[in-house]
Amino acid sequence: MKSFKMRWPVLNCEVLCDSIPENQAVLDALLENMPGKALQGHEMVGGRILRCRALQLKKRPLDFEDGELTMESLEQAPVGRVSLLGSLGSAVELLVKYDDCVDDRDYIPVAQVRPECLSELRKAAKLQWRSATREQKTIVAEFMEVD
Repeated sequence: MKSFKMRWPVLNCEVLCDSIPENQAVLDALLENMPGKALQGHEMVGGRILRCRALQLKKRPLDFEDGELTMESLEQAPVGRVSLLGSLGSAVELLVKYDDCVDDRDYIPVAQVRPECLSELRKAAKLQWRSATREQKTIVAEFMEVD
């Protein structure tokens, strides 16, 4: 099983994410691009979803055809699902569902936050929501592969 850490240094939070059976080649490509950083945002309409915008793919692009990928809506995904919103050239948007959502668009599922880390994920999300709606702090998420 392949794993990576997602951490928010300014929030003093981190979670571990493990591979899932779907889209393992996509996860491999994502891991090849770690370590990495991205501006952390929060979905404002679709539900309780963290959005990491423009995670840079400096080493290997995600060059997969749509027919090669298994897709999943975040509405139907389990809490803790880590998914990607296609490749944006040399960057990708990474989303993490942390509670209920109504976003029924299809995304590329690649990992799952470990069950024992879900409370930490919700804590980070609550702090991110506060920042997005009241404090307007810049929050950066960091990603690194773990053994």
